[in-house]
Amino acid sequence: MKIIDERGRLFCLINIVDLALLLVMVLFAGGVYYKLVAQKSITNSGHAEQEILVTIKYTPLDADELRGIAKGDQLVANNALQPIFVDRVEIRAEKAMLEKDGVLTVAEHPYEQSLYITIKGKASITDANIHMANQIVKIGREFFLKTLTTEWKGTVTSIEMK
Repeated sequence: MKIIDERGRLFCLINIVDLALLLVMVLFAGGVYYKLVAQKSITNSGHAEQEILVTIKYTPLDADELRGIAKGDQLVANNALQPIFVDRVEIRAEKAMLEKDGVLTVAEHPYEQSLYITIKGKASITDANIHMANQIVKIGREFFLKTLTTEWKGTVTSIEMK
């Protein structure tokens, strides 16, 4: 028995072109089903929205950057404003280890300052991650803070659930 006969049929049953067309239609229907039904049920399972406060530490390069953000500024992600706002802006001196008379002590650094920006808004919380402004939020992880006028890369230092 030939695999393809003289009329171009596979196993003398179905034309190869018809089989290819049938496979394309089945794959297309499967893709539409996944996009419209299955993907929503996968992403919505274990998913909750909750308001949180996230504090991000940013070490500026110069004094002008310290004044680049203010309370009430709105965050931007995916080229759209997000319902996330700057709640608090603090400038804190960095800590330094000093040795005095053979004893190490912690003191404020006389020159280095960091900006601590607290943002407030709804976050999507799943079993494994917290998503806010289209980014994963975890303590110690980098966070790109984008507003209408600024864009900084900082480090998440705290997360408070409301």
